[in-house]
Amino acid sequence: MSVRELPNRDMGYVKDFELYINDLELFYNRYVVPLKQPVTIMAHSMGGHIALRFLAQCSDRINIPKAILIAPMLDIVTAPIPRTISSIMASLAVRIGFGLNYVLGGKDYCRETVQFENNLLTHDIDNFWFEHKEIEKNRNLALGGVSWWWLKVAFDSIDIIKNKEYLSNIKTKIQIFSAEEDRIVCNDVQKQVCPMIPDGTLISIPGSRHEILFETHDIKTVLWNHISNFLK
Repeated sequence: MSVRELPNRDMGYVKDFELYINDLELFYNRYVVPLKQPVTIMAHSMGGHIALRFLAQCSDRINIPKAILIAPMLDIVTAPIPRTISSIMASLAVRIGFGLNYVLGGKDYCRETVQFENNLLTHDIDNFWFEHKEIEKNRNLALGGVSWWWLKVAFDSIDIIKNKEYLSNIKTKIQIFSAEEDRIVCNDVQKQVCPMIPDGTLISIPGSRHEILFETHDIKTVLWNHISNFLK
């Protein structure tokens, strides 16, 4: 189980996203390279963000021909608060000492308040409850809202990832899959960033919410058909 650096394990926090990239490079060198097998990355949401930065920053030290990024967090939907205002708020909160507080509306995980109705993740009720059933088995899996510090460093990392020169280092062929009904991460920014990737393409999955891999059978079938074609 991954390390959580705060006493409150429910609160989303990382000192800097650079730590994620360092961890991924270490994992790649220590565990993947010795296998001497072809490598393809498949990553979702924040994992897609980290994978894209890894491919950009470490391109001269890795051999990864293809990558699949599913609903990657290339920016965050902050509605109803405008994105620019959210970034200012996060920076200010950290500066005045509220970095280790939850963002507005954030709180600890609470199973009693979880509802399938109007969820932003999936249309599939069984897949929706899968995560929460696993948390019932091991409470340490639970994650609540994020801290102002996490949000601030996430915005900092997003600014890095929107840089065309930064992305021009990528040597990997990348397929991005957008969830058409995503209200967690920003599809418009995925469309803006994809052309900056030397060999990147984007496909929108119709009718899907953010967790495409946990969507209904019909939606997942569309996704996996595209992935199969990409890997041929």
